[in-house]
Order: sequence, then structure tokens, then C-alpha cells
Amino acid sequence: MKSVECYNYFVLGSDSSCNVYKSLREIQDDINVDYSTISKKLKENNTCYVTPKSSETHYFIKKFNKQ
Repeated sequence: MKSVECYNYFVLGSDSSCNVYKSLREIQDDINVDYSTISKKLKENNTCYVTPKSSETHYFIKKFNKQ
């Protein structure tokens, strides 16, 4: 179970991609949206939608709540 708990973010793409990530920088490298932009959008309610300038794919990002 500990191997799953190390992930902090869930990303679902309009291209049917689905991934989990440990950091915003990992997401940035995969979807080409700056980590600071994602961080700002996640501050409101731990979810956001982003679209990279270089793509028409939309991404839904959910930050997992640590308990």
C-alpha cells in the first residue's frame, strides 16, 4: 500500500490518458504546462483543468488529500 501512497496527483487527459504523479514538476514534463500554473489553479479546491499551448488536449488534475 505504501507504493500507492507516494503519489500526490491524478491526471486525466481528453486523449484518454490517465496517470498518477509524485510532483507537479513531473506533470509539467509530461503535459507541457508550467508547474506554477498548475499549483495556482489547484489552490482553490484541489482540482483544475489545464490546456497546454502546444496541444488541444485538455487535462483534469486532482490533488490527493493526505490523511
